[in-house]
Amino acid sequence: MTEALPLDIHLLDKVYKISCPPGEQENLRRAAALLDRRMRDIRAGSRVMTLERLAVITALNLAHELMNP
Repeated sequence: MTEALPLDIHLLDKVYKISCPPGEQENLRRAAALLDRRMRDIRAGSRVMTLERLAVITALNLAHELMNP
């Protein structure tokens, strides 16, 4: 079994260290870039909200898009 590798992900100017399977680093970076863009878009169009609320709203929007293509 291959061991996961640490990868730094940047979301809203914060860095998160995430374990990532070998060979999946680029996919995870692209997913993080998408999430970062969506979170920034929602934050720009809203009143002040906590990071937690912003993350939940963004996750719900992405899940809705996946379920309703």
